[in-house]
Amino acid sequence: MSFKCPYCDFSALSKKVLEQHISEVHKEELEKKKEEKKKPKGKTKGDFVAKISNNYDWVKVVCFDNEVFEGRITQYSLYQIELKTKNGHVWIYKHAIKYILPIKGKKT
Repeated sequence: MSFKCPYCDFSALSKKVLEQHISEVHKEELEKKKEEKKKPKGKTKGDFVAKISNNYDWVKVVCFDNEVFEGRITQYSLYQIELKTKNGHVWIYKHAIKYILPIKGKKT
């Protein structure tokens, strides 16, 4: 069995020899690959929620069933956000949200 280098035409009979070849000959490619892994992969809903919660004191959340909540985003996860409202804390699933509007001033 032959192991082929993904960067050039080199091939080796053992994986260890191939790994040694890559670490010695293709240092720049390995560093670029590491840097690419560190970069975030595009924007996600979490980024939007983080931006809203970090920049605005109060938001209005409108759900697909037209239920409206107003409050401060206190926590969020991949699937939910938590609002602190006048009536207490409310957890809302993100898939139920139609839109989020900032309604009170920017945080300073």
